Amino acid sequence: MSAEPLDVAAARAALYAGSLKDFTAERKRLADALKQRGDKAAAAEVGKLPRPTMSAWLVNRLWHAARADVDALFAAAARVQAGELAAMAEQRAALARLRARGAELLIEDGHAAGEATLQRAATTLQALAAAGGFAPDPPGQLVADRDPPGFEAMAALAGAAVIKPPPPPPAAAPDREALSAALRSLRRHESGADSDSEDENYDLERAPRTPC
Repeated sequence: MSAEPLDVAAARAALYAGSLKDFTAERKRLADALKQRGDKAAAAEVGKLPRPTMSAWLVNRLWHAARADVDALFAAAARVQAGELAAMAEQRAALARLRARGAELLIEDGHAAGEATLQRAATTLQALAAAGGFAPDPPGQLVADRDPPGFEAMAALAGAAVIKPPPPPPAAAPDREALSAALRSLRRHESGADSDSEDENYDLERAPRTPC
């Protein structure tokens, strides 16, 4: 680098704008430079800066190397959110240009231009566009990927267990007196008896039980 950073913010910006494969070595070099200047607290903070995921790093690099397309993506997303659906075509076109440039940046830094990385970077770009920027992170200094609004809720819904319908309420208990009377009537009919005096005591307790 032509000029060394003078504080943590400058060191962080330089680190996340640089090469991913050289991230660890560059982080140590920047921390050592701050330590040599006598700022041990800043050196310790820089030394703990996390290495970004490859897709997050790619988005950072696109912010620096393809800023016009990133700005175009954000502007188109804002127009879509305002109800201008025709801007969706511009949004897709900007995202396609960023994917193509992203593949070049991956190869330039010594990485494979894998579809999974490019798709994850595209998802993060869409999330940033929907949010209107990088906040709460400084622009071009992502550490982790982002998801568009509602993505987590949808994922949770997709992974949730299927809710079973509640079981039907139990059938009401039969009216034992009415059933006893019906059984007595059936017996009178079968025996031809005119009187039910013998059957008055016949009830469900004496009735034959049908096996369940």
